[in-house]
Amino acid sequence: MDLKKGIEVKDLAKFLQKISRLPRFLASHAFLTFIFLFLFALGISGLVFYKYKLITTRTLEPSEEGGFRFEEEAYQRILREWEEREKKISEIGGRNYADPFSPKTP
Repeated sequence: MDLKKGIEVKDLAKFLQKISRLPRFLASHAFLTFIFLFLFALGISGLVFYKYKLITTRTLEPSEEGGFRFEEEAYQRILREWEEREKKISEIGGRNYADPFSPKTP
């Protein structure tokens, strides 16, 4: 095959014929196929984990105090929001709603 001419029809047909045998081969060797795919997935997930670990260690900057900094104002805002939600939930719990599944009485 000459690269200047491109892909010939014979070569393409031969390639497609070989590819068409692949599912039968994989099915006849199911256990080995499973092991290969499992190890491949394990390797990919390991690479992703490793890359994530490198990215997080490079981008995290230590705070100026060197430790955890508690923000009292943000904490108080969150507490107020929770109290408001609790009030709304308790108001809803006290209501009596009509049962949509029981027959209506006149």
